[in-house]
Amino acid sequence: MDFFNDCKNAMEKKNLYKKLAKLFHPDRGGDAELMKELTSQYENGHSCTSTQGQGGESYTHGYHDGMRRAKEDIREQSSYSNRKIAGLNQNIYDLKGQIIQKQKEIEFLMENSTEITLHNEKLTKQLEAANIEIEKWQEDARKPTNPIAAIFSYVKKLMKAEES
Repeated sequence: MDFFNDCKNAMEKKNLYKKLAKLFHPDRGGDAELMKELTSQYENGHSCTSTQGQGGESYTHGYHDGMRRAKEDIREQSSYSNRKIAGLNQNIYDLKGQIIQKQKEIEFLMENSTEITLHNEKLTKQLEAANIEIEKWQEDARKPTNPIAAIFSYVKKLMKAEES
């Protein structure tokens, strides 16, 4: 592919190089091989020849072919870029959905964490109250307030021991 075939002068060659370099440069999504070829042809000084049209206006066949090829490449690159962008947008959409789901899970856990903490505090208070009550019963059981009740309790223990 000869990019500079039929250029009418060095200025036109330079302008064509700049336009095509913008299209083919890899940093702008272009093809690295085409850019190397373009640069090689520009630097190696391919000659510029022109043709005269009717009325004396100049046109270059190579320029138009180069521009046509450049437009085709741009269309292909644009299509590729649009597909990539659509894929990236889908990824962003999916990630946003995952973030929202995780936020809901965190809110649920935080709400339940508060409930569990309150429930644990309530159970701790009930356990403390039960322990106090048990201590009172144990203390009352150690006090022989009524000798007949104490004897009766002792007899009951003996009877249970004999049954076993």
